[in-house]
Amino acid sequence: MPLRLKFFLSVVLTLTLVLLMAGFTSNYTTMQAFRNVERRFFQQDMARVQNRLDAELQMLHHYAADWGAWDSMYFFMDRKDRVRFDEMIDSASLRALDVDLLVLFDTNLLPVVAYTVGPEGEEEALPPALLEDLRRQAPLLSDRASEGAFDDILITGDGVFLAGVSPVLTTYRTGPSRGLLIVGALLEKRLPLMRGSLGTQFDILPLSEDAAPGRSSEDIRIAPNESGGASVWQARGSAVIRIDSPRTIYEKGRDAVMASYLWILLAGMGTHCGDAAA
Repeated sequence: MPLRLKFFLSVVLTLTLVLLMAGFTSNYTTMQAFRNVERRFFQQDMARVQNRLDAELQMLHHYAADWGAWDSMYFFMDRKDRVRFDEMIDSASLRALDVDLLVLFDTNLLPVVAYTVGPEGEEEALPPALLEDLRRQAPLLSDRASEGAFDDILITGDGVFLAGVSPVLTTYRTGPSRGLLIVGALLEKRLPLMRGSLGTQFDILPLSEDAAPGRSSEDIRIAPNESGGASVWQARGSAVIRIDSPRTIYEKGRDAVMASYLWILLAGMGTHCGDAAA
């Protein structure tokens, strides 16, 4: 092989390797930048969902804390006269407040009042399976309520409830407690309005073994889904929030990288042709 041809081939090989290394390095950096932007976008989206849940839960928290500190509620728990209870709270009033569930346990965690609210404000008996689910959760809820009213997401076999929970105390929130009050809203009924106002498709599911980062970390887990988009996960208590979203930012970055490969190829061909002509 002539020396001139060997020299030409070595120059071409060197230029090709340099272009490929530069291309891969540049494209990796570019894709990493797009991934970081996408992550920040999903984190902001998740924060908006979490904040909206805060607002919904805070309202139920307020109802439970308020009703659980009525003197009339406290004295009702002494005799458990259902007529007196209906004079304080009725199902029509609960429907006006968009409340779907009310359960009142005594100190032995036995249900005193337990019903769901129908679409027209009618009182409906609590399904046995749902009541059993709530009874299983009642000891833990009661322990938490010893420090005051709180809100939480309750996952049962009959659905996911946004709930406010409160001990039954006197007006000045003194005790001893005479029971546990749970006020709930079925998430399924509120989801369409919440999704529409946020412009975000999300669901709340039981926390699985494949744990997602907690809200306090502000981190999220991103995984591709079957539709070609992304599922974004973040834990909240015993539940996990999943957002399904297209990967517009990631796809734009991938398109930019593919375009840069084309330019690298064209630049390499131009360089090789120039060397050959020389």
